[in-house]
Amino acid sequence: MRASPDTWTRVCNALIAADPTVFSLPRRGGHRARRLARLAAASGIAGPGLPLAELVARVDDLAVAGPISAVGHLRLPADRRPLIAAHGPSLDASLPAIQRARDRIWLVAPFRTALVLAARGVVPDVTVLADRGHVPYAVTAAAWADATPAVRERLARASTLVIEPLAPRNLQTAFARVAIFDPGLGVLPPAHRLPFWGYALVPAFALPVALGAREVAIVGIDLAAATGPARKTWAGAPVRLDGRMATLLALLEELAAVVHAVDLSATALRKRGFVHRPPEFLTTPPLAHRHRRAPAAGAARVARMAAVARARIAAQLPVIDRLHGHAREALALLETPDAALDSAARARLAALVHEALATWPRNRSVRMALDLTQPTFLPAVWQAGAPTLAHLRASPAALRRTARLIFGDLADVTADCRRAVEPAPLLRGLEAELGSRDAGLDEPRQVA
Repeated sequence: MRASPDTWTRVCNALIAADPTVFSLPRRGGHRARRLARLAAASGIAGPGLPLAELVARVDDLAVAGPISAVGHLRLPADRRPLIAAHGPSLDASLPAIQRARDRIWLVAPFRTALVLAARGVVPDVTVLADRGHVPYAVTAAAWADATPAVRERLARASTLVIEPLAPRNLQTAFARVAIFDPGLGVLPPAHRLPFWGYALVPAFALPVALGAREVAIVGIDLAAATGPARKTWAGAPVRLDGRMATLLALLEELAAVVHAVDLSATALRKRGFVHRPPEFLTTPPLAHRHRRAPAAGAARVARMAAVARARIAAQLPVIDRLHGHAREALALLETPDAALDSAARARLAALVHEALATWPRNRSVRMALDLTQPTFLPAVWQAGAPTLAHLRASPAALRRTARLIFGDLADVTADCRRAVEPAPLLRGLEAELGSRDAGLDEPRQVA
């Protein structure tokens, strides 16, 4: 199977529908969707890790820049072969060939790999900033801070930064060109959507396919480890699959079904749907890209993204407000010193904690609201197991500690959602103008 527009659309939609890192999406029928749903369940990815209210805040922040670029407006040069790079051990052996063929390839790399390449004098055409939550983004920010000023300046000037909507603003401001993709949040038209699953390499590989490539090469995606299931490299040597990368491997194999996929790393793990070629393959002419109609320009600006996010929060607002009321009541009880807390107040606090830990996990509407608010500590306490009501009543210290842990955080994130549904003054006029129209984006502009 090769990347006809219909084939790519079906595969892309199936990957997005099963993505466990985005907010509640319907699971469609079909064998691919069912297989991907099983893969998502086995992946260990718990959820997006960032509240939807944070998307609204970041979109409001971007609104001052005017119309935002989107990935559907990027252009894939007809005479260049897409090459997706990761900084696995095999990258070093291929780097000389990449340097020799630099003017024949369209190089795409995740953010940290792009820093490695830029430090070696090879600047990617596209740098992908897409991580799974606060902690990976903090690691990426540290790598950016540790890079030399010359490397940062070289990368920011020459590479287009492709971001997902929740990417931190502080890593975007240095780049001269920024384009955004929608990983399935439904905030951009279909032409600008790419699968994500919390792995930057997935949208990196999908981007040239979405732009019309019939052939995509990869390098440095080794996926090998000291322990794990036994596999073989392209050279035939025994190797172990890194268990943390099993989901990424399956996603790359899904994407390889719609293009001619080439792996240039002989020491990398074999991948279904790929073929191996030596790095010198980069000097050969690429397959012709398929013709792709450019997305239509229209009135959908940054404000539309905020409007969609606000609408999703507003739909769950009655439940979010109820959760906020529980949290505020619990925090008010916690402000009373333990010695002054009578038995009725202590019993009420224990009941609030027990309801949050024992009843809410089974309530679908509550779970949907928590998918949007993304509290940090409540899901962690759920995983640890809910204490019994008798235990909470018998241990005042444990009761107060648990209540403060879950309700302090919950009060903050639910209050953020309440504030997020009120449009910023700058956006009210634009949102009223847009209404519910589903148009394309304006032509790309630089986002400083």
